[in-house]
Amino acid sequence: MYNNLHNFSISKHPVIIFVFFFLFILTESIYSHFCYANETENKNSEEAVLETEEQNAKKPSLESLFLRLKKDAEGNHVALETSSVTYASEEKGIKVTLIGAVHLGEKEYYDDLNKHFKDFEVVLYEVVAEEGTRPKKETSRTSAISLLQRQMSAVLGLEYQLYCVDYSPENMIHADMSPEEFKDAMKKRNDSFLQLYLRSVGYSMAIQNKAGKEGSVSSIPLRDLLFGNRSLALKRIMAEEMGNVGNSVSPFEGKNGSVILTDRNAKVIRILQKQLDEGKKNIAIFYGAAHLPDFAQQLEKDFNLTPQKPRWFTAWDLTK
Repeated sequence: MYNNLHNFSISKHPVIIFVFFFLFILTESIYSHFCYANETENKNSEEAVLETEEQNAKKPSLESLFLRLKKDAEGNHVALETSSVTYASEEKGIKVTLIGAVHLGEKEYYDDLNKHFKDFEVVLYEVVAEEGTRPKKETSRTSAISLLQRQMSAVLGLEYQLYCVDYSPENMIHADMSPEEFKDAMKKRNDSFLQLYLRSVGYSMAIQNKAGKEGSVSSIPLRDLLFGNRSLALKRIMAEEMGNVGNSVSPFEGKNGSVILTDRNAKVIRILQKQLDEGKKNIAIFYGAAHLPDFAQQLEKDFNLTPQKPRWFTAWDLTK
């Protein structure tokens, strides 16, 4: 039986992984809970995977610029990292820095980010909440999502972003939708969390099926979850899944975009422009890493800013 567990890889069971993975990605930045029952779409998951791969192939640099799995000399994954990339124009004297985030991470990760935020006049941050909301570290919430986030933190041995990031400094500016705006945008798109969930599960199953055929399925055995360091084993599985899905929004984006990324990003850009119009020259956008490729494209195309060398931060230590 023990040998069977060694040969059994949990990564071959995509539904188990993606139930956890979907909740991890989708609910992190949502301050209030929404759930709407709409008709679900019937999609061909294999076609969705191929379509996404074709899109990603057109922009390979952006896919790995903000989120990466760091490997050691032997090819073992040792860390999940996010980056801080500055887009600048010497002529305009403007710098806009994209700071990626994962919403569960090591305490040291958030400590380093808190120090980094002091380098900017303004830091635009995400959280679906009423305008001007400043999350407080000591805030104790009892919503279903809050309880889920705390449980995920405990399971993975990580800290929750809203409890570690210091949003109190004056340069921290809320730049996201309110719950009402989010709700209205979902209705306009005739979208729902249930649709996104089912679409994502199908996408994940197709990814895992494709990986299995190519012999690239994770070799992390179930034995490690049952008898070894469970938090470390789960972190490694989750990190690999995040790497497989790129920056983790591909399954959620439809042909016309989504509320989660497209609409929320549009609001951030409007707030960024307002800050620039007010004379700010050194601005950061602190958002989930999945949002940043879209921001990067807009900063280069619409603002004529040039990217500089990224600075990397270790979000998850995959060695302990």
